[in-house]
Amino acid sequence: MWFLTVLMVGYLLTPWVKRLYKILPIVCISVFVVLCTVEFVFIKKFYSFFAWIALYFAGMMYGRYYSKKTSSWVLVVSAVFLIILAVLFKPNWLTQTDYRYHTIWLHWVLGVFLFTLLYRTLPHLIKPEKNFAVVVHYDKISYEVYLTHHPLILGPLSMLFITRYSLINVILMLIAVYILSRFLHYISSFVQKLL
Repeated sequence: MWFLTVLMVGYLLTPWVKRLYKILPIVCISVFVVLCTVEFVFIKKFYSFFAWIALYFAGMMYGRYYSKKTSSWVLVVSAVFLIILAVLFKPNWLTQTDYRYHTIWLHWVLGVFLFTLLYRTLPHLIKPEKNFAVVVHYDKISYEVYLTHHPLILGPLSMLFITRYSLINVILMLIAVYILSRFLHYISSFVQKLL
């Protein structure tokens, strides 16, 4: 459940950071450098809250300056890095759970590569037409679904064991995720209008 804190901090920061778009490069680069320094020099844990928030600011920069040219460059560079890291650290490189530098970079670079690849290819596969209305509807709350689903699967709020029947539990959990996601989407839209 640790990552929910990071997600919620990112979620709450986004409207405020977007207001700084004119000076976004200076803000993002400064915060990224400070957080990475705290992470790798002082904490020396290599995988703490500070690293994830640093990546959040890197993602904000990428989103701000996204273009087809930028994404092509990112795809090529991340693919080259993945190949180099995979060759250097072959054994079980996708499943490693230790926190050595190469494992962290593999994790981060793989995430960047997959995100960029999917972001470029999915719009061509799924068109926002009437026959894809359900996909478009859920796409609007996909981030909220991501935020709300995990507590209802694991932890004290899990709905997977509220009855003796797994199928009923899953259906109830999916309904609850949908309702919570719509509610969170409404609240965040309301707060964004206030800002």
